[in-house]
Amino acid sequence: MRDDYAAARDASPDDLAAALRNARVETLDGALANQRIEERHLLLVVRSPAVTPALLRRISQSVLWMKLERVRVALALHPKSPSAVVLGLLSRLRWPDLARLDSAPGVGAPVRLGAERILALRLPEMTHGERITLARLAPPGVLRLLGRDPSPLVVRSLLDNPRATAEEALAIASRPETPGAVLQVLAESARFASHDGLRQALITHPNTPVAEALRLVHLLDPITLARIVRSRPLSPLLQMAVERRLAGIPMEASDPI
Repeated sequence: MRDDYAAARDASPDDLAAALRNARVETLDGALANQRIEERHLLLVVRSPAVTPALLRRISQSVLWMKLERVRVALALHPKSPSAVVLGLLSRLRWPDLARLDSAPGVGAPVRLGAERILALRLPEMTHGERITLARLAPPGVLRLLGRDPSPLVVRSLLDNPRATAEEALAIASRPETPGAVLQVLAESARFASHDGLRQALITHPNTPVAEALRLVHLLDPITLARIVRSRPLSPLLQMAVERRLAGIPMEASDPI
């Protein structure tokens, strides 16, 4: 109603805050016309069940209001925000908010892809600790990039990400440049260490720690081991371990490692 609009437009800051709780759309509309509106009021408007896409767009068009980080984040994460509004905000969001946006329900493909692209661009600027945290919640597109990280702690966090798959672990193990410490993390993964394809990749990777490769020899079946021996060269020690396994000769504790 018009009275609700006028009352909100002319209200004092404290009265406006009270009026915005359980407000109707007319009150929200009037609040945005109030010259004394503050950040707390804007957040109440954005979080109101009565807010409309048109009101959210109106907030996004204010240069002054868009200087407020909490308001930008609330707009970007709001399921009613028009896609054009969210896309315009992506470059102004911090990486944790981009990650939250990517995993939020109901987010459209253009917004999701845009958030992933910006996250990918910011990876080189992130600290080691930030990459560890991001790896635990990153979307698939960013996970693939984090899989190239040389830090075993980043990869360990990546493997704990619910979105990570055995295929991602195998891709990491298949890269020639993957360092031994990262390969060790793959071999110890509670989720993926039992994957036969990953075990084969680890056995044949030249950077896999010798002790780990020898352990894996005893976890693969003889048919798979015979295929590995025929298809690619192994180090002399590993070759001997495979041949002994195929011949049924147990490895002694005193054998060199």
